Amino acid sequence: MRFNDYTFGFADADTEFLRINNYFDSVFYDSQNNLNRLINGWPFIAVGRKGVGKSAYCAKIRSLQNSNLFTSYLPLNEFEYSTFEKTSTDKNITGTQKFKHSWDFLLLTLIFKSIHNEMNITEPSALSDVISTLDKLGFSIDLNYKQFVCNLFRIKAGVNLKFFDVNYEHEFGSKPNNYLDRVSTINDYMIKKLADIYLGESKLLLLIDGVDDVLRFKKNRIEILNSLVRSIDFLNNCFVKNKINIKILIFIREEIFSLLNDTDMNKIKRDSSLKIDWYNNTEALRQIIKLRMIFSGISDNSVDDVLITMFPKSVRNKLFWDYLLDFTLYKPRDVIQFFKCCQELYGEKEVLSFSEVKETIKYYSNQYFIEEMKNGLSGFINDELITAVPSVFTKISNNSFNLSVFLSKINQQLPSRQIDEGEVKSLLFTLYETGFIGQLIQTGNGKYKKTSVQFKYRNPASRIDYNNTFIIHRGITVGLGIKI
Repeated sequence: MRFNDYTFGFADADTEFLRINNYFDSVFYDSQNNLNRLINGWPFIAVGRKGVGKSAYCAKIRSLQNSNLFTSYLPLNEFEYSTFEKTSTDKNITGTQKFKHSWDFLLLTLIFKSIHNEMNITEPSALSDVISTLDKLGFSIDLNYKQFVCNLFRIKAGVNLKFFDVNYEHEFGSKPNNYLDRVSTINDYMIKKLADIYLGESKLLLLIDGVDDVLRFKKNRIEILNSLVRSIDFLNNCFVKNKINIKILIFIREEIFSLLNDTDMNKIKRDSSLKIDWYNNTEALRQIIKLRMIFSGISDNSVDDVLITMFPKSVRNKLFWDYLLDFTLYKPRDVIQFFKCCQELYGEKEVLSFSEVKETIKYYSNQYFIEEMKNGLSGFINDELITAVPSVFTKISNNSFNLSVFLSKINQQLPSRQIDEGEVKSLLFTLYETGFIGQLIQTGNGKYKKTSVQFKYRNPASRIDYNNTFIIHRGITVGLGIKI
């Protein structure tokens, strides 16, 4: 088969889910049983670096919907953060409590909306009571989540508050004192009513993805995410305590997750997070490609032989697969994009030569990997610095540098303003955390002295040391023409 005859999929799992029929049934690969742990176990936070497959797990769970498993999807990539930020409980409250009750309200109303629209239940009265109460308070079940957020803000801002409070008093028998009183009372009411709804053998999963988009929003973003995670933890505990067959899952980027550090957050991270990682399971990365080849028409029995013959057996004294992985961050998206680049350059070919492989890797670096680096920095570093990074790497002229050299080169690249050391350290930190630079580590003394290269994706426990020499990832150097 020619490279053009294969369906290698898309860079985005949601796109694959929506555009290719039955794709996830055929190509999804879960070597560590993470899917079952997310659906049936206690972990509710799927954590991983950008491109490791978090959204693929989310899409796969959505594809499993049947008469016993129902899913509801909350994509936060279009979330009204600027409006939601104005629903904080009280200006004197900080940390997870600042937005928790607003998140509780939003998530609970979405759950009731999903039960009403998608599930068949045997005790409709409790559901009808909640829907009726919400409707009287201005939160019709027909509203989308953006409208829910806007209506929450109106309550906080005091818009049409008299109408709301009259109906509130009629429903709950007392006058509310403030925003917290109003929202928390409704939340408690919804949780109590959920316990009265018998779901039978059915289970509802609320899936939250697209959290990366919070990086566009600067104000209170950590408090908003802290509150979201705390809210999910609280509600999931309520569901377990009351034997309610509902679970909320969130899929979140590792670099964002590491920013969350509120009280008890480490306990939640330890007890309830599941890390998606492929570094120690490179055969699984190969399997992802093989499944896509089988979906395209290659037989199970011959797929290994076909994959081997597509490329030179070895390159520069390395088996081809090991050579390829040197230009990746050991992520499914990286490997898939290399094969997509093969299609784009040599789609009519069945086999690539050594020179064609080199050309493809250079193309992959320029068209994908360097752009992936820029995307990885977005939201953490200002756009001016992000744009400058590839040129700064090129000015360094080799694949290693120290802090002072990088500071000097970036100020040469951006003469319009002086970049200080603190700003550069922040940039290097993010580059290191995302895996696009590594550092040289020296151990031992005298004749036992040894130097090794350390990358974050290879050693997640490692920490950056600004006194070390830094190494640019090969996936970047090959595209920029930097000598190794």
